[in-house]
Amino acid sequence: MRVRAIATASSEANAIGSVELECSPSGLAIGLYGVGAYQDGYAPGPLTQGTRITIPYSGITRVTTAEDGLLLEIGYPTFPHDRLHLVRFSVGTGVPLHELRRRRMILHVVAGSLAVSAAVAAAVLAPAQPTEAIAVGALAYAALAATLTLGLAFALDHHFFARPPGADAVQAAFARDLAQYVATVRRSPTHLAEPKRPDEPLLAGWVPRAAALVGVAVASVVLTAVVSGQRLLVREAARADLTDEQRHHNVSASAAAADEPDVRSARPAPPPSEPTPSAQAERTAAEDAPARSSSAGAGVLSPLKRCLCDRADSQLWTDPIPVLSALLLEKRTVPRKNHLRLYLEVAVVNNGERPIEDLTLHVQFSERPPEGGDARHTAERPLFYEGPLAPGQAVKWSTEARGTEFEIQAPDLGVLGPNGEGSASADAFNELLEANHRPVRLHGARLLSYLGDARGRAGALALKDALRAAEGPYLRRVLAATDEVRVCDVDRKTPGEVGVCVYNAGDEEKRDLGIEVTSLLGSLDVHHPLAHPPEVTNFTKWKVDGVFPAQAGVYVRAPLPQGFLPDQKHTLEVTADRFDLLD
Repeated sequence: MRVRAIATASSEANAIGSVELECSPSGLAIGLYGVGAYQDGYAPGPLTQGTRITIPYSGITRVTTAEDGLLLEIGYPTFPHDRLHLVRFSVGTGVPLHELRRRRMILHVVAGSLAVSAAVAAAVLAPAQPTEAIAVGALAYAALAATLTLGLAFALDHHFFARPPGADAVQAAFARDLAQYVATVRRSPTHLAEPKRPDEPLLAGWVPRAAALVGVAVASVVLTAVVSGQRLLVREAARADLTDEQRHHNVSASAAAADEPDVRSARPAPPPSEPTPSAQAERTAAEDAPARSSSAGAGVLSPLKRCLCDRADSQLWTDPIPVLSALLLEKRTVPRKNHLRLYLEVAVVNNGERPIEDLTLHVQFSERPPEGGDARHTAERPLFYEGPLAPGQAVKWSTEARGTEFEIQAPDLGVLGPNGEGSASADAFNELLEANHRPVRLHGARLLSYLGDARGRAGALALKDALRAAEGPYLRRVLAATDEVRVCDVDRKTPGEVGVCVYNAGDEEKRDLGIEVTSLLGSLDVHHPLAHPPEVTNFTKWKVDGVFPAQAGVYVRAPLPQGFLPDQKHTLEVTADRFDLLD
């Protein structure tokens, strides 16, 4: 029996749309006609059209029927939804309209013929009557036979053609049909979903009109506090800048006696430096290695050689960029009675040059006990997209399950080349800058910057105009990688020092430039643009000597204080800018 139903939004379901169901010997065939993921308080996910999946009956966990519909719980890996609350059952696609009209016409012709035949037969076989009543009696019997025949035909037409079975009858018939294959079909005396809370009363009529004056007064107080706080913050920032400038002048005045750069660290200060060598030893070292970085300038580095930068060094592309990037758009944790439940918004972007068909992601959920210990696997949610996913295109899902941790497992389709080989066009990535979700826009700006397209910086600046606090670390690195002053060819392998090419990509010469070396606990999570950034554990800055012509750079090496990188968990990040603008 083939039926159609509506997957409605309820507290027990995670999908909405129109479905078609049919019980077959191989399993339950489900056709999806505009079905999308659903979460309370969120817009539905992308709709799946024209997909038909046959689910083995062993993959059906439970079937519950009630007055308000049928709850179908599915545990099949390739089906994107696991709970459907079905209502408004109707007979399937049925007979086409032209065929239905043809059958009704046949019924009407046959009924009319039978009525005429019955009328003639009744008139002929009418009981013998007196001469004056023969005509009336024959006509009466003929009319009665014709009326009975037409009435029977009308009842058949109304029952089988004009009025289909009701929703409750179709639901009950489908449940009986499904019970032949699934043993877990049961009848619930209560409703499947909790009744909706009554609408809260409108209090506008109860509040006195004086509340408007109270609102104006509160707004005035808040505005005054904001303006006053802003002025205080600006004043404190000015004082801090003045203090830094005075300290910089003091450091420059005592440059001849200092041997270590200006270091500010969240960790204890490094041990005192060794006494400076004699002037004769310094002159000998300068003669032996005239291009060597000098520490006699108290934090001033001298160029070693000329260099060029094709692409800036950045944590945005420390690892090769995959063909398929999985992004976490949003994560919410909802406490339940005795556990926590995670609600995720997940997207993937096709960074490659070829379309992707039949895309399936798996999200693994696990739960870690409050007292600590190993995490326990709680659920797996497959996310399916029939495709094709065009180059530079993104698609989004919503999913949820019990747990405190999760892992997104995307198929490994390879990586892009070091020079962007195999990537989608820059125009395709530029369209991501208009996506609905800001993490997808950040990803588009990152890929455009990786390809050296100026629209990446323009997109990052547009996002900066409406900056969210969580986007700051990611966006700052996009802007640093596309700035006129940038770094590349960072040598992190030599213990106790770092080598870097400082490059002027602008059209005018630069002077008074410097580098900042930062020690980070971990690295930037490019798959979660809104995640917390890695913790800064130490940083130091150096001034680079000389004037930088346009489209030119110099290579320098800077010594690092002892303990600057405590262990392998720490990473090194180098940025360049005008020295007085470095943080």
